[in-house]
Amino acid sequence: MGQEGLHGPVPPTVQQELKRVASLQQQLIDKAERLDYGLRKFGYPRGELPTTIELMKQIERDIGSADIPTARAAQKVVVTNLREVKDVVTRQKQVNRVNSVPLSKEIREEVAAASRENVPEQYQDLVEGYFRALSEAGQ
Repeated sequence: MGQEGLHGPVPPTVQQELKRVASLQQQLIDKAERLDYGLRKFGYPRGELPTTIELMKQIERDIGSADIPTARAAQKVVVTNLREVKDVVTRQKQVNRVNSVPLSKEIREEVAAASRENVPEQYQDLVEGYFRALSEAGQ
């Protein structure tokens, strides 16, 4: 049997769309790398996240070379791995919450005030996640 898809040069409109999708893929990679950094920093399990990030980078290259069937197959693995990482982190948060000591009202208010301070945009997601975890642990 032959390969799926069309052969030959990629039409300009498709090339443009592939560039757009590759750019979106890079944004996802950036977010995954920030997540990985945060998990490492706070001692959370990372599961297959480092391997998944490398696979996401390969998908970006596949998109750039218009190898959509390969990118699509890898994307399924990425989604499965990210779901597993989410489950592992959620379980770890629950364990941390059970083992944590409730914070006083004063400390919770300090945390809330600190979370409203100006933070560089590229760190906003990490800082918000950090303060959210602190407030959840203290309830």
